[in-house]
Amino acid sequence: MRPFIPSLVLMLAGAVTLPTQAQPTPANGEPTVRRKISDNPDGPRKIELDDADYYLRQFESYAKSLRGEKGDFTRGSRIALQKVSDLRKKYPGDPQVEALFVRARAAARLLQGVTLEITPEMLAYRALAKKNAERLAGISVKAWESYLAEVSATEGAILDPLPAPDPEEIVMDELQGRLVVLEGLRYPDDLFREYGRQYIAIGKPSTGYYFVDVSSRPFVGAYEAVRRYERRISNDIPAEWIVVGEIVAAELMVPDAGEVKISAAQTGWLVRPRAIYVPGKVFAVADETHEEGGRFAGEAQMDEILAEQYTVRSVPADATPQELLDVFVTAIKERNYELYADCIDPADRQTVTQLEWLERKYDIFQRRLASDYVHVSVYKADPVIVMQGGESVSDEDLLAEFLDADTRAREAKHSLPRIEQQRLWLHLYDETGKVREAPKGLTVRRQADVNNNRWYIYRGFPF
Repeated sequence: MRPFIPSLVLMLAGAVTLPTQAQPTPANGEPTVRRKISDNPDGPRKIELDDADYYLRQFESYAKSLRGEKGDFTRGSRIALQKVSDLRKKYPGDPQVEALFVRARAAARLLQGVTLEITPEMLAYRALAKKNAERLAGISVKAWESYLAEVSATEGAILDPLPAPDPEEIVMDELQGRLVVLEGLRYPDDLFREYGRQYIAIGKPSTGYYFVDVSSRPFVGAYEAVRRYERRISNDIPAEWIVVGEIVAAELMVPDAGEVKISAAQTGWLVRPRAIYVPGKVFAVADETHEEGGRFAGEAQMDEILAEQYTVRSVPADATPQELLDVFVTAIKERNYELYADCIDPADRQTVTQLEWLERKYDIFQRRLASDYVHVSVYKADPVIVMQGGESVSDEDLLAEFLDADTRAREAKHSLPRIEQQRLWLHLYDETGKVREAPKGLTVRRQADVNNNRWYIYRGFPF
């Protein structure tokens, strides 16, 4: 049952009347029309200002979320700007409308993205890489022509390998040990596995096959030399290469690149590679005496040239996170792999797997800086965070007022090594000076007992 409320009964019966707010009466005695207006009686109504402000706040939120990247002129953005524009035309000079206009103009500028003037110095690394590649191309072409002449002079060399001799109709001794020049090698695109090893097939059922053993040590040595070329000179190389190798046997294989083999087995000639030529780019040979198992033509000469071109050779011991980033990007632009690796946290370059990952990330950086962006800058830096071994600098200063020297020394003695981290938000600019993408987060770290507390790249790469 609802509770009995006497006041409600009296009010309904008319015995009690509620006070009403007194309405202001003008001097002429006419009733007042209540209107919600701005401070200016002739200015915009409050509902007009609120309506424009609502859409403008939505536009501002979207523009800020871009964080420097160029945004789309969406329907909501168009409505917000149109409403502000209409108010300016209807109420010219009104301060409240002008305040909306200032906000709208700032948001419209954010929509266009952050821009930067790209200087010739910022693009110099691309021109230098092109120059180095052209210089080495001349060396490589001459070395390949000389090598091919030697192969041609070798007794029994096969310069026109297809169609291949049929292994079922020829004696193995007639081909074994002969050199063959094979074009159209696509590694690792055409890779297939057989007998626990990796091969690439050159040919087709109607012309016969050569199976290039890409698991062999000579191929790996020559291929690693090509990879060093990509890392130091240029990663702009064609997909199809030429390989020179020695015929060692006839084998029955299924040359399907996928996990599921559906083609018929084919008999082909097994080839042990000796050299790789990337047409017009680099010529590499297997070399058992070389510490890497292979070398490319002009490698020693180019190493000397590159060393002279380096503008930064080490990371300063007292480098700030911003300075570390500058050295890091410069090392990648100048193709200084050793300096690039020295910028990375030592804990992330201990094992073979970690080193392989560093190389892969370096390759990604090279491709990105060759085509996607040309300059990197810090958009925003988060505060330094103490991960271990104490408090932030400001907190420690505060505690120092209340702790004596002995207490602080005792605490420091039993504390773990201090580890600090900072997150940098990066803008990547393309050659037109516009921010390429949304800001990238890069974490740097330093540890008191590692290399005199120097900053290192910790997480967030490649970007």
